[in-house]
Amino acid sequence: MKKKLKSGEHFSLSVEPKREEGGWWLILDNTFIEKYNCRIHVGGLDFSEFVRTGQKMLAFHDSYSQLPLGDWEYKVENGKLYGKPHFASDIYPYAAVCEKMANTRSPVTGHYYLNAVSAGLQPIEIVEHAGSDEPDDITKAMLHEISMVVFGAHPTAGRGLGGRNLNLSAAVEDGVITADEAESVTGILDQAIQVLTTEGAALRTELETLRTENARLQAELAALPKPQTVRVIASQPINPGGIAVNPEHLVSTVNAALAGRIAAAMDRVMRRMTGKLPD
Repeated sequence: MKKKLKSGEHFSLSVEPKREEGGWWLILDNTFIEKYNCRIHVGGLDFSEFVRTGQKMLAFHDSYSQLPLGDWEYKVENGKLYGKPHFASDIYPYAAVCEKMANTRSPVTGHYYLNAVSAGLQPIEIVEHAGSDEPDDITKAMLHEISMVVFGAHPTAGRGLGGRNLNLSAAVEDGVITADEAESVTGILDQAIQVLTTEGAALRTELETLRTENARLQAELAALPKPQTVRVIASQPINPGGIAVNPEHLVSTVNAALAGRIAAAMDRVMRRMTGKLPD
């Protein structure tokens, strides 16, 4: 039984883009997704979040541990979504490697070394056809980002887009793996994406909490009275007369006065002892 998508549930749709003139790649073409038995309507895509976040080109949907590879120029024509990749090769060596691999064919297989893209989507409106073999129609969906990937995640993603893709469907068709094995792989990938989505939401919530707390602490700090600067000046001898005093002269004067007083006291003592000074 096919898994049914739910409104608001994030998922990725991986395809091998058809390369056209002017550097444009055909990304989506009202694509049918066998895994979910549904059809994407390109005309119902909402690009507001994609544009708001800079039309990012991620590597393997990884926005947590890797920098973006660059960004996408996009257009919609005749119900088809086209993208033109712009790699940040001049400032990011990894992006330069990915760009070279995305534009170089293998002399053995004839395929580009990096030849698949994956659109990160969130359904907004799904029209179900109960009791019919007709696929559900995703008439409205939010596009979040478009990633470069090595293998397409969905077994039949990319059919009808012109050209054979190096993804799970090719492996199934060549008898390398069974359809059940492909289904189990996509299930694991879907679980990983769900975990990343959940963890990402929790991290964003935590980040917003930290930002709010930081703003509160900054406001409290700004409201505190400013500290006063106190200069400590060494005490100076009081000199009411305003007479300049030489410290060395002052010391010698005091010593001389003391010596004179001591000498006078000794003289009085000696005179008293010899009877020359009456008591």
